[in-house]
Amino acid sequence: MTGPSTPDGDDRESRESRELAALSPDDLRREVLHLRRALSSNRRIGAAVGIVMHQLQVDYDEAFARLRKESQNTNTPLAQVADSVVYLRRLWD
Repeated sequence: MTGPSTPDGDDRESRESRELAALSPDDLRREVLHLRRALSSNRRIGAAVGIVMHQLQVDYDEAFARLRKESQNTNTPLAQVADSVVYLRRLWD
């Protein structure tokens, strides 16, 4: 299955393939590292959302909104707020 076509008739997958082919090996290593960190962060945020959902008996969207609000109110990255929730297995004080 191909992605949506661009105005020039090229699909997104072809464009992304060309962009990746143009990267240097060092750039590719950095990209892989970045994606691995993002995936790990996403998993921890998901776990924290689950904890908040369970403790507060709220849905996914509300739990995520509460984590995001805590992140913004404390000027702390969302992943770090999530790590605290997961580590403590409870909400912040």
